[in-house]
Amino acid sequence: MRPLRGVLLAGLDKASDTPLYVQLAARLRSAIDCGELPRNRRLPSTRTLAAELGLSRNTVAAAFDHLHAEGYLTSRVGDGTYVSPDLQVPNIVRLPQPSAAAERPIKLARRAAGFDSANRGALAPLFVASRPSVDLFPYDVWNGLVQRQLNGRKPEMLMPGDPAGELSLRRAVASYLSLWRGLHCDADQVVITTGGLQSVDLATRLLCDAGDHAVLEDPGCYDTRLSFDAAGLLTHPVPVDSEGMDVEAAQALCARPKLIHATPSHQFPTSGVLPLVRRQALLAWARSHDAWIIEDEYDCDFPSLGHDIPALHRLDRDGRVIFVGTFTRSMFPGLTLGYAVVPRALRETFAAAKRSIDGPAPTYIQSAMAAFIEEGHFAAHIRTMRRHYAARRSALLEGIAREVPEVTPVGDTAGGMHVTLLGEPDLDDCALSEACVANGLSAPAISLYSIGRPRYRGLLLGYGPLAPQAIATCIGQLRAAFNQLGNRRAAVPSALAIAGR
Repeated sequence: MRPLRGVLLAGLDKASDTPLYVQLAARLRSAIDCGELPRNRRLPSTRTLAAELGLSRNTVAAAFDHLHAEGYLTSRVGDGTYVSPDLQVPNIVRLPQPSAAAERPIKLARRAAGFDSANRGALAPLFVASRPSVDLFPYDVWNGLVQRQLNGRKPEMLMPGDPAGELSLRRAVASYLSLWRGLHCDADQVVITTGGLQSVDLATRLLCDAGDHAVLEDPGCYDTRLSFDAAGLLTHPVPVDSEGMDVEAAQALCARPKLIHATPSHQFPTSGVLPLVRRQALLAWARSHDAWIIEDEYDCDFPSLGHDIPALHRLDRDGRVIFVGTFTRSMFPGLTLGYAVVPRALRETFAAAKRSIDGPAPTYIQSAMAAFIEEGHFAAHIRTMRRHYAARRSALLEGIAREVPEVTPVGDTAGGMHVTLLGEPDLDDCALSEACVANGLSAPAISLYSIGRPRYRGLLLGYGPLAPQAIATCIGQLRAAFNQLGNRRAAVPSALAIAGR
């Protein structure tokens, strides 16, 4: 049997990000499991073992404490630490490691097919259009607010809070939406979530049963489609034009809607804006069938022309619109804070579901976000980012018009964080997107967002994270991708295989 020092050092990596006490506990556990450390063997003291391994005594003690709690080790008063004699883990022979060939095939549920496709890289560049610029974020201000919450040493800051979200943040969100979007809401209607996607998922789970009919813009948000499919909804893809969802087509395609998802202020991904007459028709249609509408304002902090038109939620007189937003695009991706504005009668139900799924975000983070809004930092940050994004957008559009005439920017290009570039109807935009990636540019194909046969082909180009000096490089990469593509045209809509339809 090898000396204990050799057994343990073989598994330790001081350069790893994994704490040494975790590595040491794992190595001891493995040695016990496979018989290198037999039951009832006496271990050196923490001081002796620390000296042998070149570790601190605290590191060894922490590893021993973990294994004591798991039942691997036991202490005898005045006699030291032993491998537990009563372990139920066989340690006579080395435990076999399964080979790749021996792994049994895994059969996923049908609803997992879409997630599997996304994980295989088909939509690897999907979120680039949602990525903000973090180089201009006021780190010092944010850090000061977070530290202020923690330095208050209030015990509640370290405990789980209200599953609907901290009252201070719900009040700040309601005030912000009332000021900037004209919503008539208060804190009792706001539920804090991890982002727009969770808000949509909660609404889908709570308001619909499997087999209910749902309406989704086509092209539209891929992850919303996955959420609908996972809930067992019968999804009806509705075409969009330069003015967003075609409401008349929706009425012809779906006779009994229960849930309607729409991006009226800045259609994703085509950037169309739903005019007032269509918004009124959409609300009347939902009212006639007692249907719910999810109004997804995924980039409401960077307004397009759609913000000149009242939000569906503001026009709603029946309490059937769920207004969804997120701070991920305006703050930074790792924040994972969003919100849903729901009828007061639904807030407790939404909160209970939120608690059941993953619980509330940390209290001190929510409190810091509330202070960021209430003290004016959020509005100042948004004003700064709007200026920078406008400059980047203008430079990008000018360069594309000059260097890449094969595509045409469409929709409202006055806001948001991405531009929609349409090509010819037979453009193989999936191949073009792959060529972009090969040239160092992430630009997903618009056809990937279609459920049926794609009506639009082109690229979605996010400029949020592009520094001004990188825009010329971006345009050069796009030009190179077109040159690489040559005369290739789409014969079969490649998005059909991804969509599984």
